[in-house]
Amino acid sequence: MKQLVLVATCVSVVLTALGCSSEARIGTKPDALFGAAAGDGLDDLASLEALEERAGRRMAIDRVYRGWDNAAPGAREQRTIAAGRIPLVSFNGGRASESPVRWANVASGTEDAHLREVARAFRALGENVFVVYHQNPDKDETAFGRAEEYRAAYRQVVAMFRAEGASNVRFVWSMRSPSFPSRADDFYPGDDVVEWIGANAYNYGSTAEGTRWLSLRALVADFLSWAAPHRKLLMLAEFGCSEEPGQPARKADWLSEASSTLRDLPEIRAAVYFTVPGSESAVDTSPQTLAAFRALVHEPHFALLPSRRE
Repeated sequence: MKQLVLVATCVSVVLTALGCSSEARIGTKPDALFGAAAGDGLDDLASLEALEERAGRRMAIDRVYRGWDNAAPGAREQRTIAAGRIPLVSFNGGRASESPVRWANVASGTEDAHLREVARAFRALGENVFVVYHQNPDKDETAFGRAEEYRAAYRQVVAMFRAEGASNVRFVWSMRSPSFPSRADDFYPGDDVVEWIGANAYNYGSTAEGTRWLSLRALVADFLSWAAPHRKLLMLAEFGCSEEPGQPARKADWLSEASSTLRDLPEIRAAVYFTVPGSESAVDTSPQTLAAFRALVHEPHFALLPSRRE
C-alpha cells in the first residue's frame, strides 16, 4: 500500500508541475515527460523544431544551457513555453571572458544580487520551469572548488530563488551516472532544496578508450539505487548513445532497448535525449537510429505534454 501511495503522489507532483488535471492522467503506470537537448546555442530553437518534425511529435521538455552572466531566461524560454514545452535550464559559474564564479563565492552571498535578478527573471516567466544549478559538479572541482562548497552554493541559489518568490521553479540536482556509487553523497545538497534528482547517462560505445558498450539499464542502475531512499522524482537530464563502427544497427537496437527499459522503470518521470547537431548521440546518424528514436518518443508511456499557451 505504501508503494502505491508513493506512485500516486509522484504522479500528482508531475501533473501539478504541468498545470494538468491529475484525475485525467492517472493510470496503472504514470505517464512521463520526454524531451530533447537539440539546439546549438540559445538562438537555435530551429534544431528542436526540426527534430519535432522528424519525430512526428512535440517534445515536452526543451533542454537549455546557460552560463553565469546570461543565467536569466529570455526569448528562448518564452518561445518554448508558448509552444507547449517545459524549459529545463542549466546554468553554472562559467563566464566567456572572465575567471569562473567559484562555489565558495556563491555560498558566501557575494553573488546574491545577481542571483536575485536571475530568480526574478525566472519568476516572470509565469510558467513552471526546471532549473539545474551546475550539473556534473564532480568533473568541475578543479575550476570551481570543493564538494562542500558546491553543496553550500547550491543551497544559496535555492535560498535566493525562494526569497524572490520564484515558486514556479522546480530545482533539479544532476550529475554523471558513473559518479553515483562513489561521489553522489559528496555533492548532494539536501532533500530540502532538491525536488528532482537527475542523471546524465551515455553509452559511448566499445571503441573509445576506456569505454565499453553499456545498456541504458546498466547505466542507470547505480543512480536508481542511490536515489531511491531520497523519495524524489527522477529524470534523465541527458542521455544518449554513440554509433558503433561497423555495426550500423547497434545504436538503433540500443534505443529500442532503452524504450522498454524506461517503460519498465516508472520511477524515472522524465527523460531528455541529447541530440545536439554534430554530437555522437544525435538521432540522425543513420536511418535506423532515426526510426528507433521515432518509435521511442511515440511510446504511450511518454504521452504527457503541457498545454500550449493561448
